[in-house]
Amino acid sequence: MTVNDEETLSAMAVMALSVILTRPVSVASLAGIMKLQKNGVIAKDKKIVMIHTGSGLKNMNSIEKLFRQRFSGLNLIQ
Repeated sequence: MTVNDEETLSAMAVMALSVILTRPVSVASLAGIMKLQKNGVIAKDKKIVMIHTGSGLKNMNSIEKLFRQRFSGLNLIQ
């Protein structure tokens, strides 16, 4: 199974709302789980543990670019 950029951005937004800033590579696992739940492969009431080893602090420029594209209508705080 693969996840696309849009699915990865959605997963990053979920993580950001939980005050967890992670690298796009690390959040791909969450994007995959979200996709599997959407397709009914994993029940939404199942508890899942994920380990994220990368910090988004190393990729701030990339993350900002992705979020600017996704949320282009929002005013971002500088």
